[in-house]
Amino acid sequence: MAEKTPIRLTAAGSATERSTLHQLVDGKRLLEIMFDEASRPSMQWLRSQVKSHMIPYIKRGRLYFFRPSSVQAWFAQKECRPSSMR
Repeated sequence: MAEKTPIRLTAAGSATERSTLHQLVDGKRLLEIMFDEASRPSMQWLRSQVKSHMIPYIKRGRLYFFRPSSVQAWFAQKECRPSSMR
């Protein structure tokens, strides 16, 4: 089975990569898209972020979905920058 490569979140990407960022995905796929395998957090971390309403999600019934572009924007807001970059 071929290993899935994470989609890089860059401004210049293929149309397929950009459309994937705007689709709703489950938690496992979100982690695959957002992080490479070496630095990927656990599903437990993602669930704790959902439980504390810290990460953007959509709930349908008992299922949780994520829009990778919204999560990317959330991460950008949480990024700490030195005062020289502000």
